[in-house]
Amino acid sequence: MAFLHLLEQLSPLERAVFLLRQVFDYDYGAIATMVQKSEDNCRQIVRRARQHLGARHALYHASREQQEAILHQFLRACQDGDMDGLLGLLANDIVIYADSGGKAPAVRHPICGTDRVAQHLLGVVRKVLEDFRFRVALINGQPGMIVYRNGVPAVLLTLEMLDGQIWEIDVIANPDKLQGVPALN
Repeated sequence: MAFLHLLEQLSPLERAVFLLRQVFDYDYGAIATMVQKSEDNCRQIVRRARQHLGARHALYHASREQQEAILHQFLRACQDGDMDGLLGLLANDIVIYADSGGKAPAVRHPICGTDRVAQHLLGVVRKVLEDFRFRVALINGQPGMIVYRNGVPAVLLTLEMLDGQIWEIDVIANPDKLQGVPALN
């Protein structure tokens, strides 16, 4: 999922050239023919795409302990309805992505920006806090949580952190993708 989000940051041409070269291992001559650009131009596009994708990863990555501390601060701020505390944890360009497969309630389009994300999170928590339980978990190497409704996994939520702030929240609410997640005991 993270790779797909990274690819969304590229223009359609950058994405096509990058994938053809990096994933499918086409030579630059074949790529140039497909996208109707010169080989040199395609090399430059791949170089720029790598730089663009690597820009976020060049920032400071939090240690596991820092990630856990930020996760617990995030949970406390959400549960307490602490808008200022939540805003302090979110990067200015934060984005929430959700995947419900059209089978569960979730946002249909990414939500961007600290104010909009914080308002959305606090609104959701106010509506569902009584009916849901959660467990902190490491999900695909990222700090996150499993949200349960009646003991059954309803949502996986992961937090991407850089420079001591949350810059991306990924929500999986598609029941088909939650089948392998253990139920709450």
